[in-house]
Parts: sequence; structure tokens; C-alpha cells
Amino acid sequence: MNIVVPDSQLLPSGVEFPPLAANKFGWQQFLGLDREDLKERCWRSHCVVTLNTPLDAELINSMAKLELLIIANADASLVDVQAAETNNVSVCQVPDLDSAQFDLNNPQQAQQLCNTVVNMIDHYMQAK
Repeated sequence: MNIVVPDSQLLPSGVEFPPLAANKFGWQQFLGLDREDLKERCWRSHCVVTLNTPLDAELINSMAKLELLIIANADASLVDVQAAETNNVSVCQVPDLDSAQFDLNNPQQAQQLCNTVVNMIDHYMQAK
């Protein structure tokens, strides 16, 4: 499984995604991608994790191998869920991200977010 995080610049210094349980996977993190770079970097990805990057129908349609979209944000409207469903892409949102209480700039909360994302991907891969 190839996994892309297009906006990891939003994570505080020192916060990292832990390793996946799977033996075979590709993981790419970018400090921010414009629209064209997003298409180029994600077209062969199986999973995209967005912290704050909007993914509309055009972008989702350009990701031919996409199976899983993870929204690591309280705002589910970042992703065109209908386009994802049309393309048989599973969409998951990290639970319990109340924007009034969650602060991505807080290293402990951000690390917990990263841990949860990896757990979600592990669960998805084990269920396949």
C-alpha cells in the first residue's frame, strides 16, 4: 500500500507518524503540495491522509488506485465524500476531533492524532 500525507508541514516539530504494522508499504510525506503536485504525487497512492488539504471530485477522480482517504481534521467537508463513494474509496475521519478542544499545534495532541491515523490504516490493511 502506498500512503501519502500531502500536508505534514502542519505537524509540530518532533511529531511523527509511527511505523505501520504491515511489512510492505510506501509512505511519503510532503510539506505542502499545490494542486498539480498533489495530482502527480497521489495518482498511484492507495491511501491519502489529509490534515487540511481539500480533496475535491477532480482530484479524487485523478487518483486511480485510491482505496482509502483519511480526514485527520474536524472538518469532514475537506473531502468530496460523494466523489469518493462513486470511486469506491473508503473515507474515514479521525474520531473525537472537536475543533474547540483539539489543537494541532499541541505536540501531545498532534502525536495522538498521528498514532490514531496509523491505527486506522493498520486496521484497514488487516481487514483487506
